[in-house]
Amino acid sequence: MTSATRRGHTLAETMLVLALSAVGLTLALPQLVAPLRRARVDATADALRAALQLARTAALARGSPVRVCASADGRRCAGGWEQGWIVLPQPPSPALLVQRAPARVTLRATHALADGVRFTAEGWARLDDGMLQFGHFTVCDGADGRTVVLAPGGRVRVQPWRCA
Repeated sequence: MTSATRRGHTLAETMLVLALSAVGLTLALPQLVAPLRRARVDATADALRAALQLARTAALARGSPVRVCASADGRRCAGGWEQGWIVLPQPPSPALLVQRAPARVTLRATHALADGVRFTAEGWARLDDGMLQFGHFTVCDGADGRTVVLAPGGRVRVQPWRCA
């Protein structure tokens, strides 16, 4: 009077569970990736905003110009914004901040800011020839984006941006 007990699952049952899991993951994956993209964009925009504010504050405190510029090596102004940036006071002082930009984020500057931002001892953003400097940076990852706006007076703000 023993009855045979079944242990384990059949191949058909296992395949059905795997197929349903794959469909569920396919539907859920875009919803999991979007917050990561937004977080990457927000972090990059906030880091750039903080670097610009640090440079302005340092220029006011030191009484001498301070630059924020794209830097590939973290020591000098050379390279693209997507590689990172530095906050650089007048030589021979070392960099106040070296920031590497995260991967998969595009970072573009308007023409006036492409070569960097220079804050004067009074906190104004001005080019070497004395012209006012203003514009914006766009930070994008897919359609998610932010723009970091440098106003003519040297103030910085971050706004939502729709990337193409």
